[in-house]
Amino acid sequence: MSQLLVAGLNITIIGHNDFYSYRKQIEARGLPLTPEVLLSLPPFSSITFNSEVANGTMTGEKCKPEVAKTGLGSSAAMTTSVVAALLHYLGAVNLSCSGQSSGDNASGRELDLVHAIAQSAHCLAQGKIGSGFDVSAAVYGSQRYVRFSPEILSSAQAIGGTVLPDVVSDVLTQRWDHENKQFSLPPLMTLLLGEPGTGGSSTPSMVGSVKRWLKSDPEKSRDTWSKLAIANSTLENQLRILKGLSENHHEAYESMVRSCSRLTYGKWAEVATNQHQELIIRSLLAARDACLEIRLHMREMGIAAGVPVRLSQIHKHGY
Repeated sequence: MSQLLVAGLNITIIGHNDFYSYRKQIEARGLPLTPEVLLSLPPFSSITFNSEVANGTMTGEKCKPEVAKTGLGSSAAMTTSVVAALLHYLGAVNLSCSGQSSGDNASGRELDLVHAIAQSAHCLAQGKIGSGFDVSAAVYGSQRYVRFSPEILSSAQAIGGTVLPDVVSDVLTQRWDHENKQFSLPPLMTLLLGEPGTGGSSTPSMVGSVKRWLKSDPEKSRDTWSKLAIANSTLENQLRILKGLSENHHEAYESMVRSCSRLTYGKWAEVATNQHQELIIRSLLAARDACLEIRLHMREMGIAAGVPVRLSQIHKHGY
């Protein structure tokens, strides 16, 4: 390791297009805002630059990048990637054949090491202890996540009088109590990200507003929070049921999903002709209802907190 460090390191970081918004570039070219046009952009396209006066520069002179993000955890993904690359390069871990989820095997322990250090680095970079979900997703992939106790990263918050190696040592000896269970959408389902074109929200500002609402109206906020949690759990459960149905009754599942994709939800029940198909339709409708319930409570939270948690301009689709 010493020889590797003496030789020096050159680190190049590039960002995947999915982490950034290219709406302005597409509009500037006079092209339609469609997925096909977005996919036609070169991989790792450059982000936009300011062209206005900023930081004392002259008009028209390029200054610091104006990063338009899609909100998919780019900072956590970048931090995790750099940490993982460094640990692998220095021989602390071997990530060439690592699995997705953590466990007792060697690859799982190595991912756990990457996770702990990446969480610490992200905490240091942002100056706060977040939920850690975006870092966990960057390490382990798609999952159902329960956050760790914030006290685990307390030493990373008090680094002012602490030597960095001591912080790392403390974090690694902590008992990480987070949960990450593998989770994925059922087959033939795709999660789409819609960009409203109003610019990204400031996460710290939005979170701060929601927290103030929680304190100012504890009874109402607890009620909304509880209903939202129930709806989230319902959606998770229905998606798991659909995944199980797809595995046990593949032909019926594929037939029902393809049929329903061409119909409005009010006609879904009409296409079922046997018990297995009825179970699939029932779960599809339950998942839809849970999504609408989530949207409702997110909107209630946004109105009460005075922030656009869910934009009112995004209307319900006919499906």
